[in-house]
Amino acid sequence: DRDVTVMVTAQGKVVEVETQLKKPANVPAKVLATVQAKWPKFTPTETHEIRQGKDLQGLKDGDYVYDMRGTIAKGRDIQVQLTADGEILESTVELPLDKVPAVVTAALKKAKPNFEIEAAYAIREADKLIGYHFEVKGPKGRDRTISVTPDGTQVEIVE
Repeated sequence: DRDVTVMVTAQGKVVEVETQLKKPANVPAKVLATVQAKWPKFTPTETHEIRQGKDLQGLKDGDYVYDMRGTIAKGRDIQVQLTADGEILESTVELPLDKVPAVVTAALKKAKPNFEIEAAYAIREADKLIGYHFEVKGPKGRDRTISVTPDGTQVEIVE
């Protein structure tokens, strides 16, 4: 009763197996400790174990990555991806709109002045801030996702 996704090359080689864990906190101790050290109120709601390699054959081969989703405070979601050793690869953390730099929100409003921001997220690779992601509600109920670079120079709209 768990979701499993398998990625196979055209040559028939298994290169990734993603398995949803029944208990979201069932990850290596280093993984959970890293997340809880950075976000003390982290509560996992969904976790996927991702095994990657060039030609996965046995159940133990390949490199492991953990994709964890949850909350860090009331109404604040997080998604974080870590190695089995507890190294943070990527994080997407919901934040209050007033914590987003003015240059970023100005770029968003300039690109799409008629959209209402529903949620804002800071996106990091390791510890480097690479951008902000916004969920917006547009005219006539059209929802969109918009990403903006930290300096506000690039805006990408996903329909």
